[in-house]
Amino acid sequence: MTRLPGKSLSKAIAEYLGLSEDDLRDGVRSGSSLLDAVAATGRSVEGLRQALVAAIDAGLYKAVREGRLSLTRAAALQAGSWSRADRIISA
Repeated sequence: MTRLPGKSLSKAIAEYLGLSEDDLRDGVRSGSSLLDAVAATGRSVEGLRQALVAAIDAGLYKAVREGRLSLTRAAALQAGSWSRADRIISA
């Protein structure tokens, strides 16, 4: 079964797909994958990847602004944003 990522990434997914977070969550709980949701909404996988990477990067830099993460560490984590987005989509 697909498992949704944390709240901010789930919000980014729902917004990109044009769904409420509740509808997205319900779909996943009923066995639909994110790829199913992409197909059902007529959106693109690449667009979802881009939305996820933007949300991941925004979270990293928010942590830097709040002093919870160094800029160096954020840059290192950012290098893996695309692969993390791919893992979330294919889960």
